Amino acid sequence: MDLSTIFKALSNRNRLKAFEIIRNGHADVVQCRNGNRSDDVPDGAVCVCEILNQLNVSAPTLSHHLKELRYAGIVNVYQCGQWSYYTVRDDVLELLADYFSKGDKHCLVTP
Repeated sequence: MDLSTIFKALSNRNRLKAFEIIRNGHADVVQCRNGNRSDDVPDGAVCVCEILNQLNVSAPTLSHHLKELRYAGIVNVYQCGQWSYYTVRDDVLELLADYFSKGDKHCLVTP
């Protein structure tokens, strides 16, 4: 997994906000229009409608941002009929935590 790809995807304000919403997880069933979550959808997975309710963007714009997060390998997506649910990949969180905990010992650019 490439850190520069992750940072590039998160460099957009709306993608970063979507990432934060997904990272915080599903909390309020009232915000989700789909009351019938499948057993295939992990606990804490966030429905697209929940993300859309919290961002000031159109559905097509949100779709684009979520696609960029998927292509960067940052999130997992689960389909349940017409509904899509997202979680942040645990390995991405570990990679970012490792990067920031090491400070200047972890360098993206080699001399």
